[in-house]
Amino acid sequence: MKSLTALPQAEKERLGAVHTPHEIEQQPGVWRKMGERLVENRQELSTWLQAAPSPFILTGAGTSEYVARCVTPILRTAAGLDATAVATTEIVIDPRGTLPNGPITLVSFARSGNSPESMAAVDLVDQLLPDSRHLAITCNPEGALAQQLGGSDDHYVLLLPPETNDKGLAMTSSFSTMTLAGMALALLDSDKLEPWIETLAVAAERLLAEEEESARRIAELDFDRAVFIGGGPHYGTALEGHLKLQELTDGQVVCKSEGTLGLRHGPMAVIHKNTLIVMFLSSDPYARLYDMDLLNEIKQKELGIHTVVIGSELDGVEGLSNLADTLVDVRLPKGHGIPDGLTAPLNIVWPQMLAVHTSLRRGLQPDKPSAAGVINRVVAGVRIHPYR
Repeated sequence: MKSLTALPQAEKERLGAVHTPHEIEQQPGVWRKMGERLVENRQELSTWLQAAPSPFILTGAGTSEYVARCVTPILRTAAGLDATAVATTEIVIDPRGTLPNGPITLVSFARSGNSPESMAAVDLVDQLLPDSRHLAITCNPEGALAQQLGGSDDHYVLLLPPETNDKGLAMTSSFSTMTLAGMALALLDSDKLEPWIETLAVAAERLLAEEEESARRIAELDFDRAVFIGGGPHYGTALEGHLKLQELTDGQVVCKSEGTLGLRHGPMAVIHKNTLIVMFLSSDPYARLYDMDLLNEIKQKELGIHTVVIGSELDGVEGLSNLADTLVDVRLPKGHGIPDGLTAPLNIVWPQMLAVHTSLRRGLQPDKPSAAGVINRVVAGVRIHPYR
């Protein structure tokens, strides 16, 4: 994001781009800081998790829900946990329909920790499921969530570095670092934790330096819709990609996210001639077969204005260059051994850059794109009603 972060302060203020580009650019550094914090607390956190009741319900609202959706697959596959992602917004409106009958561990993701639904979900679990425990992964030590759960042996508050508490409206470094912290729960007892974080950080530094121009170039295209496609563990990243572009363009670009196989079941109808298509390509050979089939169909039907594919080692994928207009290779090193379920913090970096440049292209201010105040940094207008 150097084209924006290197501008004079007065120009950044004029553009409304003081915080968000910097918060995108800082991500590799804060991931490393988070890694140090995780290593420092790994034994304590691992011991706490071993004593925590199952199942694990991962929760949040908006971007924080998408963190939960990114983290859940790797907790299942790598840690063998009974983990499910459920939005706080769903828990609050239908607690009996979304919560199991016995004690659980509620894992709450929150940037500010002040969203009404975050606290209401915690309170409902305490009310309905006695002997449950809480793990809060949050960016704000002063938030209501951290304050209520801190200081208890039964609960655990994992604080992120303070700079992840984004000042911009859109969640950027908060999303990627909370995702990284949540995924790290699956690696606490492994020697892979530190190498994984460093590998992602190095790749993100290169991506930020070398692929900003492709994001800026595509932002210049005349699209008014965008569809983000991610199969399996990439689905949470697709959800977050769609939200970032829609938020930062104040809805001028209407966005949708869908799984690879789900797109054909109706949602494909949204793709017209001015639709940008972004796919997160699976590295798993089996899942990739489905991705390639869909890309072939999109090509044959001449859908969309432009197709972007994000993934690693894309040069080695036979026929891919004929199916996509732009390849964004995150260039994880050969033999890295990192499964798709651990790549979301890195894969979201390019969509974040795209969202900022598209916002500026449409005359908006990335730090506060909602000109009419329709959306806010901390959700407003929610009234929590007693549950009986």
